[in-house]
Amino acid sequence: MRQQRTKIKKWQMLGVGMTILGMGIWWSQSNTLLKAENEINAPSSEETNSKEKTTRSAGDLSRALTVVSNEQGLKATPKVVTIAQNGAFPTAGASTSELAKLVTGLTIPAPSTGFTFEYVDAEGASVTPSSAAEGFQTVYVKITEKTGSSSIQVPIPVNITNSTTTALLTNQAMVKADSRIILYPDEIKDKTNQEIQALIQSKANLSAWDMTSGESLPVSVTATTAVNNTVGSYTATFTASFNGTNATTTRTVTVFGATLRSTYFSTAQNTSPSMGTNGITYLLKYQTTAAATSTGATYEWVADKSGTPTVPANTYDASETGFKWGYIKMTDKDNPTVSTVIEVPITVTSDNVTISGSDNMAYGTRRELNILKKSDITDGTTIELAANLKEKLGLTAWDVTTGTELPITITDVAGLTVSSNAGTYELTFSITLADNSVKTVKRTYTLLADNIINDLLEGWQTVPVGATDGFIENPINNSKIGFNGKGMTGSANTGGSALQGFVIRDSANRTYIHNSAKVASIPFVDGKAVYPNGTAGLAGSNSADRQMGIGYGTLNSKFVSQFYLKKGNQLRQILVDQANQLVYVYDLKISQNLNFSVNLSMYNTASTTRSLAMLENVDTNYYVDNVPIYSLGNNSGFYMEPSTGIRFTIKLKDSTGQNLSDFSMQAPGSYTSASPANVPNSLQTTNWFKHDFSQLGIEQYNYAKDQVIVRNVDTAYQLGAPYRPVASGEALKAGYEIFAGTELPYMRLTSDPEEWNIYQDYQGGDFVTDYTLASIPHIGGNGTIYVEYPNEEKLSIPFIADQNLESKGQLTIPRSTLPSTLNNEPGSIKNYTTSMLGIHETEGAMENLPSNDYSVSVNVYNLGGQPIAQTIKQGTTWSKAASELIKDPVILPGHTAIYEYASDYPDTSKLGLQIVEVRMTDKEEPTQTKIIEVPVNVISGTPPTTGLTVAANDFTVSKAKLANLSETQIKDLILKESKAKGWDNATGLSTDIKLAVKTTDLTANPTETEYKATIQGTKDSVTSETTITISIGADLTAQPVAQSIPLGSDESYWKAANLKETVKDVMEGSNKVTDYTVTLVTSPTTDRITTDSIMTVNVANAADLSQSTDVEVPVNVTWGNSLALGGSGTTVNGSGQSTLALTLHEDSNERPYLNSAYGNLPKANESTALASAAADDPFYQVTYLDMSGQATGQSNAKEVNDGPNAVNDVTIQGLGSQTPAQLVDQLGTNGKLSVNYGDVLKVYVKQGQHALYTNNQGPAQPLADLPNNETIFVLVTKDGFKPLYFNQLTPKEVSIASESTATTELYDAHYNSLAAYFTTSGSSSNYTQIKPNGFKTYPKLNLAVGESDNGRVLVAEPTSTTSNQYVTYAYDTTFVGTGPELQIVSPLSSLSFGSQTIKSQTQEIKRTDPNWGFTVLDSRQTKAAWVIQAKMSEPFKTSDANSKQLKGAELKLKQASGTISLNSGYQTIYTKENPSASNNVTWSAEQGFFLQVPPGVIDKDAVYSTDVEFILTSAP
Repeated sequence: MRQQRTKIKKWQMLGVGMTILGMGIWWSQSNTLLKAENEINAPSSEETNSKEKTTRSAGDLSRALTVVSNEQGLKATPKVVTIAQNGAFPTAGASTSELAKLVTGLTIPAPSTGFTFEYVDAEGASVTPSSAAEGFQTVYVKITEKTGSSSIQVPIPVNITNSTTTALLTNQAMVKADSRIILYPDEIKDKTNQEIQALIQSKANLSAWDMTSGESLPVSVTATTAVNNTVGSYTATFTASFNGTNATTTRTVTVFGATLRSTYFSTAQNTSPSMGTNGITYLLKYQTTAAATSTGATYEWVADKSGTPTVPANTYDASETGFKWGYIKMTDKDNPTVSTVIEVPITVTSDNVTISGSDNMAYGTRRELNILKKSDITDGTTIELAANLKEKLGLTAWDVTTGTELPITITDVAGLTVSSNAGTYELTFSITLADNSVKTVKRTYTLLADNIINDLLEGWQTVPVGATDGFIENPINNSKIGFNGKGMTGSANTGGSALQGFVIRDSANRTYIHNSAKVASIPFVDGKAVYPNGTAGLAGSNSADRQMGIGYGTLNSKFVSQFYLKKGNQLRQILVDQANQLVYVYDLKISQNLNFSVNLSMYNTASTTRSLAMLENVDTNYYVDNVPIYSLGNNSGFYMEPSTGIRFTIKLKDSTGQNLSDFSMQAPGSYTSASPANVPNSLQTTNWFKHDFSQLGIEQYNYAKDQVIVRNVDTAYQLGAPYRPVASGEALKAGYEIFAGTELPYMRLTSDPEEWNIYQDYQGGDFVTDYTLASIPHIGGNGTIYVEYPNEEKLSIPFIADQNLESKGQLTIPRSTLPSTLNNEPGSIKNYTTSMLGIHETEGAMENLPSNDYSVSVNVYNLGGQPIAQTIKQGTTWSKAASELIKDPVILPGHTAIYEYASDYPDTSKLGLQIVEVRMTDKEEPTQTKIIEVPVNVISGTPPTTGLTVAANDFTVSKAKLANLSETQIKDLILKESKAKGWDNATGLSTDIKLAVKTTDLTANPTETEYKATIQGTKDSVTSETTITISIGADLTAQPVAQSIPLGSDESYWKAANLKETVKDVMEGSNKVTDYTVTLVTSPTTDRITTDSIMTVNVANAADLSQSTDVEVPVNVTWGNSLALGGSGTTVNGSGQSTLALTLHEDSNERPYLNSAYGNLPKANESTALASAAADDPFYQVTYLDMSGQATGQSNAKEVNDGPNAVNDVTIQGLGSQTPAQLVDQLGTNGKLSVNYGDVLKVYVKQGQHALYTNNQGPAQPLADLPNNETIFVLVTKDGFKPLYFNQLTPKEVSIASESTATTELYDAHYNSLAAYFTTSGSSSNYTQIKPNGFKTYPKLNLAVGESDNGRVLVAEPTSTTSNQYVTYAYDTTFVGTGPELQIVSPLSSLSFGSQTIKSQTQEIKRTDPNWGFTVLDSRQTKAAWVIQAKMSEPFKTSDANSKQLKGAELKLKQASGTISLNSGYQTIYTKENPSASNNVTWSAEQGFFLQVPPGVIDKDAVYSTDVEFILTSAP
């Protein structure tokens, strides 16, 4: 403690010392700062004395200082002292010369004894004077004589000077002013000299004082050479007054800054304008603190007049066109605190901004390009159109020197009207200038259709001639595509200097075209080239002269306007041909797979539909002129490979096999006439496809992947987009993907399976494949696999490379991404492909590396084949097998087709066309069967083997069927009703045969009873004809019969029998027709309960199917078998409204399916939110539980739960914010879901709004009053939806004996019936099938008496009486322990001492089971010690009739505390201090019970026994 106390004292002393020192420092600093406030900067007196001018008034300016003396005669007179700032005061001590610097007239009474002097304060305390601060101060000098020690204290007036001070009037007055006063151009702008003087005075830190007393003197600026509006170095004159006398001094005045080089400036949009060295681009005359030169300052762009830094630093934002002030901050190098911000008037220019410098005016538009959209041109007066265009264009004008907005109007719209065609139009603008004069200017605009412009008006920038960035680069192999003369160059040959078209070069700067020329894109309109070269290209010409092509040809004069644009990594070129009413748009970009994408759209801007075509003609030369060309396979394009690892590829199809554009024809081949067989030739000047594009290219051969197409010749290629009608404003699309240069080290995608082959009635689920992405550049490399489903939905899957440079995963193709109708064309295969593309996204050299283009395919087969038509001579016996009549069968791979006749053989005795029906069946899937109609033409002569056959039947048609038909419609009717067929006699096939009605006299209003028609068949140049007779018959009529059908019924409901019931009283004229067919034309609307739906059926006379009529049938839609869900604030019982109904139906194979419908929701409420107050919460969910693959047995039951599920687990979900209209088609695929009988639906509806209808009986809410009415489960049965009740039980609090909680097995044994665990509501018959199903989670083991804990018990309910499948559900259940708190578990096993021999000495007999013991259960919630006491109720004895005692025998218990002998009194045999719930009472083999028997008391063969009583008690 003493030591501690000592330490405390030490710390206290140190603290006091520090405090005193701190006060001293504070005082000294405060004293210094007190004078510093007004004493900064002034020229030294030496510097300014030469400038001093004194004006004296009459009288003496001098003023004597007061003598200081004492009684002893010591005296002195103070001097006025001047000391340079930070100079030394005279040294205190005994030096006469030092003291003489401070005083005069020193008188010492006893001079021989000497004196001393020191500096003191006013109170006489010693001090050290300071000259740190300029200005006036009084210093006290204490002079002491050594004899007698008398002293005097003399006040000394001290003037501390520096460059800011000047002494005037012979050291009578001191003026303080900044040695250099800094002004800025903005401060003196337009000011008078007097105003400038006042400004200088306010900024000069000006003061003056009496050098003797320090009293202030009047001082002011009385003159300056500074002038307004300019920079430079000037002087200012300061005049001070003292005792009526004036004196002046001068200071330098610097107007810091620079003047503008011009009255306005401009910079191009999106450039970074350079201000040049020292701002010389914008600044002309300079003034710094040092000199009139530019080098004494720094210059930077800032954001505003306040000097806020720009982001990024030192930049001018030229991103938006128009007027925008620039701000240059000029900072002095010698004194960086001196700076100014110079405003620079800048106009940011682009194609949409024009500057008229002579008028100090500019004008421009918010629209970045000089383009008008068709939608900009509105009806109305010219004035209204002009005003509208001004608004649409965002037309403004401004003064380029100030940015002031100037009035501007459009005064001439160049005749524009809503019917104006695409082209150029010169608009006239009138601008009112600042002097109120009017300036008229003109600007040419290009009018284009809105769809051509597309997104051109946002973010696109013009690429000017000479630009260096008009290209796109492959980031890995550095190949490029771009505009000629704008970053890329073509050749000097024909068209090489033209800007139109595009250029592609690899990293070695090689193109793929001879002489580095450009692609020739030759457009055609209505049979002739748009830009013919002499006779080449005229109608009927097969010329492919490349001079006629955009890019190769010299066609600049054909285009009234041209735009070359860039936006990020996209390029666009627009060429407007006003004369030919065409607009060409090139779109160039780089695709995700790092191929360049080229798309040339040829827009028809005429007012009528025209037939457009495009030919691309290229003379190839990729490293060599005879570069070989190989196929990409699947007619998807071709590639050139001059050497390994270098490729040039033209890709015409995407990874799904779809054409990328209208380029569907390809002709790689020979540039000259020399060419191998089947290889196009003479491509130099001849259009291989002919003038009408009727000749096929190599697509007819479908070369295999990597197969050589042409080699060892001078190669070339042509691409053809054949003629097709293009409506006004629409376009022909000609494009492809291109790869150029060094092959990329592509990542490789594979999958298993790669395809699925299914039939059109597929009822399965999703398609799942395992994929592998290999050859990832490095371990840990990451990226994304981009997936596009058949319905164009997209998915992104991240990947990371493993140790094998691979990433594996699983891709699911949802059934919902395929159409609901997979394939309704018999004899065809439809492919639905899902594309996959991996992109490596780790930074580095391989960033953006793609995988191979990859896809997986679902191939949907619709069983069928091509009929082989037969021509047979009359009377010939029919001998053809059914299989001989079908060619090219479409059947699942590996399956076998079986053919059989489905109709009688043809009657060869009758001339004319007949139809034979052949049934084709898949042997492996017999449910797949199809009837194929085979035409058989019976003729009188020899059947032809060449040429074509056209066969058709005479038919009868009613007047009603012809009424109001056009000529084209009549011809279509003739082809249909006559069942006209055409085939090639050599093959019997109808492939490529076109049938048409050549002539007919039939009209829409027939007056005769018979007419003729000639039907012609054409294949290439071969034709054939036949003439038929058309009879006019009486009209067929039928009366509708109203139908009642279930809600949600679709076309599968309308079986033949049902259709037959929709009509009655079928009549032909006055004759009743009994043999007729009824087919469905339009289905009724069945998505809501209604009595006024309509369906249309066609009724035909079976004897003459051409006699038919359409009948409208009223339909009443009823509930059928359905489950209705409420919502929109309604209930589903009574007259309430449903928002969704699930309806149950069977297809033609009696397989069940669900349709979704509105139920009884009025149409007006379709767009009402389900529950807008809880917009983001599920209002209802339907979850489909497919039980078809569920394992059998109660132990394998499918577990379900209450309430809403996670959104990924539900079949359909409706959020509160959603409307019935948004949800009605979300079930399954387009509102249809295939199910099985025995499946289960979980239906959750907030507020429990459900209603069941079975066979139109309802509404019934069987679960409405039960405990769990928000979630119900229903079973799909053949009789409708059946409720399940397993989740409608109410759990009880279960009392359970504590001893039954010792193990989970005991818990299981206790849960053997529902009655002890649950109560039920409603009819008990609903619960008879529900069974206990064990525990999901157990309560705690060894539950104490009175203690409660929760467990979860399962119940199970079967979903079928035959399938032995179950669903199971868990209930939270509370268990409470009951029974005795302490108990010995009985029965106890016997304590045996075995068989013993008779001995002559006392025996200690051990128990036979050394582990003998028993269990004590402690079921108290709070455990405490307990004891066991025991006694023998009687001695050991035999149990026979003559009972004998075992005399002297003692039952003893040996334990650590000693040995006791049991007797008739209770003794403690066991104590448990810290018991658990279950306690084993045992002793070691050396302790515990033993029997002591005296010698000779045991009888032979006697068995002795006794009873021992145990008592278990809590310890006191």
